[in-house]
Amino acid sequence: MSIAKCILSLAGLFIIISRSGAQVDTEFWFAAPEVSVHTGNTFLDRPIFLRITTYSQPATVTISQPAGGGMPNQVVTIAANSTQSVNLTTWIDMIESKPANTTLNYGLHITSTAPVTVYYDVVSGGGVAATNNPEAFSLKGRNALGTNFLIPAQNYLNNGAYNPVPYNAFDIVATENNTTVTITPAGNITGHAAGTAFTVSLNAGQVYSAVATSQAAAAHLQGSTVTSDKPIAITSTDDLLNGAPFGGCADLAGDQIVPIGLLGTEYIAMKGLLNAPGDQVFVTAVQNGTTVSHNGTVVATLNAGQTQRITVGSPSSYITSSLPVSVWQLSGIGCEVGACQLPQIFCTGSTSVSYTRATATSLYFNLLVQAGGQGDFLVNGVSGVITAIQFTAVPGTTQWYTAQVSLPIANYPQGSVISVSNTSSLFHMGVLEGSASGGTSYGYFSNFGFVTVNASARASQVCTGDSIYLFAATAQGATYNWTGPGGFNSSLQNPVIPNAGLQHSGVYTLTVDMAGCGSGTDTVHVQVSAYPNVNLGNDISVCRDSAVLRPAGSFTDVTYRWSNGANTPSVTVRSSDTYWVTLSRNGCERSDTITVQLGQMPVVDLGPDMGICDRDTPLVLTSVQPAGAHYLWSNGLSANSMAVSRSGIYWLEVSIGNCKSSDTVRINIVPTPTLYIGADSTICEQFPARIGGEVAGATYEWNTGSTAPFIHVAETGDYILTANLQGCLVHDTIHITAMPPPETGLEDTTDICPGDSILLEATLDNSNTYLWNTGETTSSVSVTEPGYYSVTITSAYHCVSTDSILVALYPLPVISLGTDTSICEGTDYMLTLTAMHNYADAITWQDGNMGEIYQTRHPGQYIATGSNKCGMTSDTLILTEIFCDIRLPNVFTPNGDGMNDIFYVLGTVGRLQHFVFSIYNRWGEKIFATTDRYKGWDGKHKGGDAMEGTYVYTLEYTLDGKPVLQKGNFHLLR
Repeated sequence: MSIAKCILSLAGLFIIISRSGAQVDTEFWFAAPEVSVHTGNTFLDRPIFLRITTYSQPATVTISQPAGGGMPNQVVTIAANSTQSVNLTTWIDMIESKPANTTLNYGLHITSTAPVTVYYDVVSGGGVAATNNPEAFSLKGRNALGTNFLIPAQNYLNNGAYNPVPYNAFDIVATENNTTVTITPAGNITGHAAGTAFTVSLNAGQVYSAVATSQAAAAHLQGSTVTSDKPIAITSTDDLLNGAPFGGCADLAGDQIVPIGLLGTEYIAMKGLLNAPGDQVFVTAVQNGTTVSHNGTVVATLNAGQTQRITVGSPSSYITSSLPVSVWQLSGIGCEVGACQLPQIFCTGSTSVSYTRATATSLYFNLLVQAGGQGDFLVNGVSGVITAIQFTAVPGTTQWYTAQVSLPIANYPQGSVISVSNTSSLFHMGVLEGSASGGTSYGYFSNFGFVTVNASARASQVCTGDSIYLFAATAQGATYNWTGPGGFNSSLQNPVIPNAGLQHSGVYTLTVDMAGCGSGTDTVHVQVSAYPNVNLGNDISVCRDSAVLRPAGSFTDVTYRWSNGANTPSVTVRSSDTYWVTLSRNGCERSDTITVQLGQMPVVDLGPDMGICDRDTPLVLTSVQPAGAHYLWSNGLSANSMAVSRSGIYWLEVSIGNCKSSDTVRINIVPTPTLYIGADSTICEQFPARIGGEVAGATYEWNTGSTAPFIHVAETGDYILTANLQGCLVHDTIHITAMPPPETGLEDTTDICPGDSILLEATLDNSNTYLWNTGETTSSVSVTEPGYYSVTITSAYHCVSTDSILVALYPLPVISLGTDTSICEGTDYMLTLTAMHNYADAITWQDGNMGEIYQTRHPGQYIATGSNKCGMTSDTLILTEIFCDIRLPNVFTPNGDGMNDIFYVLGTVGRLQHFVFSIYNRWGEKIFATTDRYKGWDGKHKGGDAMEGTYVYTLEYTLDGKPVLQKGNFHLLR
């Protein structure tokens, strides 16, 4: 099994076609078909290439996906008369038009800087030589673009068995944004039923794929229609045609088709080398009631979209119709098939076709030419390779002749470019290249477009005085007529207008008449522009570090190019040099040159006007300049400095070449005054000293910042006064030592014992004088009384310090044991005596015990003595026993039986005064107290019965004027 390819080449472009209809072109759009990879077998959909061929000019070609399909831009540069292949296999999954019924971003846009031909090549079998069965899709440039298409296809062969399953399909690519496409499928396609129109919206570079839902030949999509509101291009493809009638091969076939406007009513199909039953053509009608004839015999009447199959006779078949039709041909070698759309032959064709031999297999050229042109063919410029005897008349007509020419590989090796031309007639050329079992390519390489007019000029922009060269593409038997501005008229094919002037600007119209094809016109616009007048002026020499250069005049329609690279109307130059500017108006350029000499301008600065002291003369005025400078002073001196000893105005002029600068200064010589601000001195910092001096008419400045002639100072330091008398400066300095006040040495306070004396001492310095508030004038005094004492000290520098001290009386201790007291006879007691005191540092009792507290159980005399640094004092307390007749029980029973239910004081309580009776529990908590001599405790506490146990009482009272204290304990029983 092998795969044939069908190539409709753009190489043999008929020279006088319009720029919008060329197959040799500079812009191409293409939707790449989806080819079954045949999973599990050799890759039969790859590699993929774009094959690009140049002609007489080299070209830079850019391949892009305007809708952003994912492939990066590919840019190639190709030499003249060369072919280059661009491998796109890396991006195959973002190039092939799949899946069906989906808007895809995979459309290809190819642009070139010079005319080229392009075809898309599927090198089936993964590039392995043994299974290399290529299929190519010719890109027809602007001939492929239109808004009204009839889809051609064959209905003779089914699609074969691959995985994924191959089908018949057509793929649409938009060339502009917001394009609305209306599709009416002739058979069922994915997502849409046959005969039902639907629309899709595409942006530039977006693709829509319509794929048949059946592999049956009868379900193919011939007769489908596609219309759009903006130009589109369409690819028709049959994946894996089952060539059983020809011997069992299975091949991919397809072509990029042309719009309905390029279809016609007259076609010639040349027989290829297919096995029997041979080549087949499929004629599809555009309009109802179309009659179709084969070699002059009517074979069918078709309505729009209907197709008639015709077997191509030997050596060719002449097919005509009453209305335009599309003709699709199956051809090939052996059992290898390919399919292409045929060009209609009325006023189409080429005068020269170039083809690059792609393989080392057999190569055949199928040539079609009108009678009279058979013997005028050249191959690579050589006659005799193709001769008249090789041609045979087409059946049914005596006007057309065909020939099949074999070109041996020995003479035309693989990769060689073969150019076929005819010196008298238009012709069409089909190519069969391949073998009966290794793959075959088949297609037309001549122009599909109708003959139209193409006017051009060597240059669309020329300058006054230049020549205008006009060109018309050559067409055999044509006549030419040019008209243009200023009454221009010429019947020459390529006229020349010498010494063009502004009056020759405008549109030139070409009218071409060609016998049998009618006439047509084309225009070309030529702009004649005047050379701009450029004048930079005379060479200049200026004394500054920069200069602005600007051409004389005012220009609004020119561009600038300066020698320093600037493109602005003016430039600033900062060095001596020769500069040029070129002004361009529509490519008409004029230049001018200027030499600029920048002189170094000296900088002269003699300083500000000044006055100086006569003691400082002479004053030297100086100006330092670069080497080579010339000096001229006001007194004629030519040195760089001059001595000045008298008041006056002085000037200096400095010259460096022709560049001069000068400066003037006024000098005032002043008699030197005398300034004296006093001798160095020592002062008291408490009393600032006045220092300074005066010079009549002068201004002053101290190093402290003051501008007065006299200042007051109170700090140690050097003080400098500058007097300025009309610029004459004199200075004097004085050193001041500032002394601090004397130290007194007194404390804030001290104390004295009663009857003692104390010595108060100030800091002793024999240079000081002293005065106490007691009247003494010594550095120390003795005092016996408490109070405030102050001293005033005056130093030798008249600094004064005053300080005071508080002398406080420190008293003897004060001790108190309180009044004498008594206790009742027979009382078991422990009496605590407390020595209350002030100012005592220690307390000593009569028996030597120390402390404020003394306890006793015995009557007697008790003495407490307090002591401090000033002496001792004592106090005495006498404790006596008396008969009291006061008793308290040691047990009571508050149980409510009427006996001993109250604990109270018994005896002659009526004699008692200042009575206080208190009861405490074992934790020291006072639970009962009364001052009523006849009231007792009922054994209650906090609203309830007190618990059984031991309790303590205290009883205080006065008996016969003597205080008595009694203590004891008792038991509570229930």
